[in-house]
Amino acid sequence: MYLELKEVVSEGEPRSIVAAAGQTIQVGRLKLSNQLCVPDPVMAPVHFSIAFDGAQGQLKDLNHGVQKHAACEVECFVAALRNAKCHATCRIHDRSGEVGVYLNGSKVPAASLKDGDVLVAGSTAFCVSISEAAPPAPSPRPAATSLTAEQQGQVLAVFARQKLPVFALVDAARSPSVLQTLRVHGELFYSLYDGPDGEALDEVAPYLVQLHARSPLLEVLVREHWGESWGVFLWALTDLKTLRRHLRRSLMVQDAQGKDMYFRFYDPRVLRVFLPTCTPAELAEFFGPINAFLIESAEPAHAWVCTHEPGYSLRVEDFAF
Repeated sequence: MYLELKEVVSEGEPRSIVAAAGQTIQVGRLKLSNQLCVPDPVMAPVHFSIAFDGAQGQLKDLNHGVQKHAACEVECFVAALRNAKCHATCRIHDRSGEVGVYLNGSKVPAASLKDGDVLVAGSTAFCVSISEAAPPAPSPRPAATSLTAEQQGQVLAVFARQKLPVFALVDAARSPSVLQTLRVHGELFYSLYDGPDGEALDEVAPYLVQLHARSPLLEVLVREHWGESWGVFLWALTDLKTLRRHLRRSLMVQDAQGKDMYFRFYDPRVLRVFLPTCTPAELAEFFGPINAFLIESAEPAHAWVCTHEPGYSLRVEDFAF
């Protein structure tokens, strides 16, 4: 006997997982902690489990409310509020709160599952199927990328050689799939927007992501999303909150008529045009604590590494992969 848990979706290929008798599956938002991960911002990092005994599934709610990121245990988070800010302007990205798990419309801490049951966790619905034959395995989703495997390795080697902390600026408006990727990994990421108005723009906001040279998320961004103009990488000898505060200063600019407008410097197509036009003084102000930007080039399989020394013009190295 087999139990299949399948996501209910209106379009696209649903996510699913199969458990044989004696197996237990965990479902949640984080990829490395669950057998089935769903990029649902209202789902907990680990939301629920199902143990299948060969006849029925035993559901258990594992959601313990809003959890702090492991890197932020020492920070002053107010965990009771969605996206509450501490004094250092940090924001909580686990919005699960006490949403729990709903079985056929009723909230349950634990329950037995039968064929045809419907579960809701966060904002995602799942259907339960129990059958004698194993369900067919879902077709793998090929990752569309503009780089070959060898070129991907060369890009990752650039990061491996760096000794400074690495960050990414991600544009959710440009590539919603990249924001989904952030949500299923455990790295720390915060929107550059603040306040209630900023929270309303969460799905299209720019995000600052803290990475490291061997980060699984860094590898996914390169292997699956390179060439989509979703954002830029940067190196900076500073912490995430200081860097976020600096980058927020460039979010708004004025046009020739003095009207405020958003400056999309986190779009590589914009940054490639903007940086070469800057004077040394403007570069010093824009770079601040940033040592270098790595930007996708307009030419396929190329990247710019942009650096700046005080009093000098922009230095651009064009890497061909």
